[in-house]
Amino acid sequence: MLISDSEFIRAEKIPMTKKNIRLLVLAESNIEKNSIVYDIGGGTGALSIDAARICSEGFVYTLEKNPASVDLIRQNLEKFHVENLKLIESNAPNGMENLPPADVILIGGSGGNLEKILERSVENLKSHGRIIVTAITLQTISTALDFFNDHAEFNCESIQAQINRIERVKNLDMLRAENPIFILNAWR
Repeated sequence: MLISDSEFIRAEKIPMTKKNIRLLVLAESNIEKNSIVYDIGGGTGALSIDAARICSEGFVYTLEKNPASVDLIRQNLEKFHVENLKLIESNAPNGMENLPPADVILIGGSGGNLEKILERSVENLKSHGRIIVTAITLQTISTALDFFNDHAEFNCESIQAQINRIERVKNLDMLRAENPIFILNAWR
């Protein structure tokens, strides 16, 4: 079971991958009990923590450059007693060079370095690994698609997900849309 959004310690302006999107990303990632996972752009740590719970005999490496996010991830790690996760305060791809080969690499934030992160990810990925990119901008998904179109050794699928919540307004039920998100799944 994934952790509810409301259970995470949050801070204004620090992004969090919402539970419904985490569910889709984790389903696409095929994380196994002993997987090695990277999470690039940790935000609040929600995706990293849920991934660490899945790979209970594996390990998660979370890279985050924003000091406020790093502090928030530490708080959430402590709250949920996560021991199989190492937080690396770094602007990826810096910090990825000495990590063990990964089964799954989750990229949710790139700080404008997506191509370099993808290049390093390909180098660090095991022979049957997966790279999952989540994107909220057309430029990010376009960059990721172009990258994998130029790397024929990868199979690639992309979806766009839109979550709507039903909200009661007076005596009516209305849809409240959340931001749509692209999920790219590349594997070899």
